[in-house]
Amino acid sequence: MGCGSSTDNTVSREQVHRIQEKSGGQISEKEIVQWHKIWKKITPNGKMTENQFAHFIVDNKIGTGKEIDARNMFKMMDKDKNGVMEFDEFVLILVLPKSAEEISTEQFATLCMTIYDENADGFIEKAELLKFALAKAKAEGRTSQEHRDRVTDIVNKLVAYIDLNSDGQISKEELIKAIDKDPSLKKVL
Repeated sequence: MGCGSSTDNTVSREQVHRIQEKSGGQISEKEIVQWHKIWKKITPNGKMTENQFAHFIVDNKIGTGKEIDARNMFKMMDKDKNGVMEFDEFVLILVLPKSAEEISTEQFATLCMTIYDENADGFIEKAELLKFALAKAKAEGRTSQEHRDRVTDIVNKLVAYIDLNSDGQISKEELIKAIDKDPSLKKVL
């Protein structure tokens, strides 16, 4: 997971820049340095497993403080599926805004791309968005076939609405245009 580990005691300028870029400029250098100090205390080897992450979230009551939500967050960020989280992902997942209204449309679109674009090809495919939406529904206890069908229908309609060129995938530019047209999409995504 990630692109570059953080095994020394300082965070590199390159890492700061990469995190700021992925967050749409939402995270300051000072915040990144502070999170790096915490990271080094809890992960001396620079890597965190799913179990370690889940315990950290539950023990510190971050977000919902629920283990299932922590595990879903971890899986969502583990794009290369190697079972470990590195510093970049750790910061991004913990510093995501509590409210989408706190950030600009472009910042929000950048975060969506970071979260949903699992294969990092620059597009959000319907399958990627559906996978996340179904995992979220499952974490919320909505597991019946009726719920899965409803989530699938919503994702299909959402992609059809945002996908302006009808190629079956959402680009960052399409996402920005759709949110500018309908800001309530920030609440849905």
